[in-house]
Amino acid sequence: LLGTSGLDLIHPDNLDFAATELLKFTSGEGIPSPSPIRMLRKDGSYRDVEIVATDFMDNPDIGGLAVNLRDIGDRVSAEHETARLTDIFGLTSDLVGIARVDGGFVYLNEAARRFLGIEPGAPIDEFDLAPFVTQDSLHHVGDEIGRSLSATGLWTGELDMGNAEGTVVSMLGQLLAHPDSEGRVAFLSP
Repeated sequence: LLGTSGLDLIHPDNLDFAATELLKFTSGEGIPSPSPIRMLRKDGSYRDVEIVATDFMDNPDIGGLAVNLRDIGDRVSAEHETARLTDIFGLTSDLVGIARVDGGFVYLNEAARRFLGIEPGAPIDEFDLAPFVTQDSLHHVGDEIGRSLSATGLWTGELDMGNAEGTVVSMLGQLLAHPDSEGRVAFLSP
């Protein structure tokens, strides 16, 4: 790398961003950190990295920047995969959601929002689904759901739900338990 300009290693699509950030630094605005960017690898491919820079301009022994790069390629790939899956779930007419174990939702697709009468963009983290499930269904499948999720992490069955207009609809439901790194249920996908 000696004798190579850092700008030569930056993906062409990121050059404007890098130049803007460098200009901010040289104008005294400080170092924006961390900053994601794509950098050239030895094999000619590009990898997503996060740049963290430390200003040592006033240090006479260094007189420059110390730049650290952290590989974030796996995280960026996971974010892209999540976006693709979210797009797919958003297009289906099936009701799709992800809920915390305390019942609060972290995701509901458009079909679920329409069915439940939730406006696009409205918060869902404290939305209570229980009033939409009929009492007969809660009584009939409540224990069955808990036993099945504990035993296999999956429940599939029929239940009756009322939509936003109050019309009761019989549907096939599926709940999938998503464990955390310690094996405890962290999320449910209804």
